[in-house]
Amino acid sequence: MDDVGDNDELWDAIKRATRPLFNKKKPKDPSPKYHRVKARSPLMPIAPILSPSPSRKMARLKRPVQFARIDLHDLTLSHAEIRLFSYLQTCQLKKERWVLVITGKSHFARKNGQKTLQNTVPQWLNAWGHIVSFYGESKPQDGGAGALYVHLKAR
Repeated sequence: MDDVGDNDELWDAIKRATRPLFNKKKPKDPSPKYHRVKARSPLMPIAPILSPSPSRKMARLKRPVQFARIDLHDLTLSHAEIRLFSYLQTCQLKKERWVLVITGKSHFARKNGQKTLQNTVPQWLNAWGHIVSFYGESKPQDGGAGALYVHLKAR
């Protein structure tokens, strides 16, 4: 019986000392183009799910897309959040499905390590899964990295 106890201790020591040969984590895509937003329950955090690029999604549409447009330049984060949320709700009520959200690129703020609209708006959109279906970076002619295409859910 003493041998069994020694074997268990030895096995536990071996398990603690071993490390996997290969990293099982897949490398992150450096530039995800589009994020699908899921409605979340209050207990579960939301994680963005990658989906096809905006140009592929938009290419599937039969007619040209008309964007509702909101410009958040020169707004504080708290004012921008309130204005964006109410604007998206209004667009959803008017049955508008596409919104172009202009955030700006904020080069100065990013260099100084401050929060910017460009990196905060996607967090808000993820949290608003009951309104937002998916979003992604816009084409260069619509603002590129300084703007987002947002697709709203049907009400």
